Amino acid sequence: MPRPRKTFIRLTQPWDGFYSVSRRLVEELGNVLVTPSASYLSIATRWTRALLEAYAGNETVKHALAKAARDVDAVAAPSGGTRQS
Repeated sequence: MPRPRKTFIRLTQPWDGFYSVSRRLVEELGNVLVTPSASYLSIATRWTRALLEAYAGNETVKHALAKAARDVDAVAAPSGGTRQS
């Protein structure tokens, strides 16, 4: 079974430094602030699924993320409805 990191490096090699830049963003420059939520895992899973759909070409990035945002809003809202900004 291929190792995920090696597979990722191999697949992104033609993308002009994508792997090294993404590693630097994650390890040195990135900052993720997670708001405590009982729904955190389902929200993260839904967002990840949207990214995978876009990467696979099954959806446009815009459409996949818009659908995920609607789903996340429904999960994250205190009453189960749309959050108010």
